[in-house]
Amino acid sequence: MKTIVNLVGVLSLSIAVSAQTIDEVSVGAMYSNQTFYELSTGDVMSSGHTDWHIGFGIGGVQDAGIFINEGVSLTGNATRLYTAPTNDFNDLIDPNSLGMTYTNKEESWTIGAFNEARDIANPFDYGWGVYDPSSNKVLGNKIFVIEFPNGDYKKIKIDSLDNGMYHFTYADLDGGSMQHKMVNKGNHSG
Repeated sequence: MKTIVNLVGVLSLSIAVSAQTIDEVSVGAMYSNQTFYELSTGDVMSSGHTDWHIGFGIGGVQDAGIFINEGVSLTGNATRLYTAPTNDFNDLIDPNSLGMTYTNKEESWTIGAFNEARDIANPFDYGWGVYDPSSNKVLGNKIFVIEFPNGDYKKIKIDSLDNGMYHFTYADLDGGSMQHKMVNKGNHSG
């Protein structure tokens, strides 16, 4: 009887282990898309690698990760992020004077390229800005330059993260075409 019970147990385990779902997703010709798969529902969403340049962390209250789009198809160039040679957004920036290049680190979904400029000895430093406990805001303190896959440049400053809202300013390197934008973490939950 013990042998039959053990045999039934092994068969049950074998059937449970082999219960799999096989699905396929496409990343497009020449890996032109990034594709996301929801394990619980099987829903698939794709977007082109060139559809975005920067991404904002929307996780927890303390998440202030900001990323660049380094993913490109096999035929394209990645977006690059540099430190600017100034901390004054009104200064003209020469692309030949750009500082260090920053990339997204693969180890974290909360530390992006913009966060790599941080002082790791300061727990309030997010790289692009520093948390101010008196105002409960992260206040931007650095200017960056983004080089787009087509070779164009923009300077950008993340002005603040305030009450779940990222505020940022970007412009041409000479200050032209200035834009002020906001991203609300709450509009992108899940």
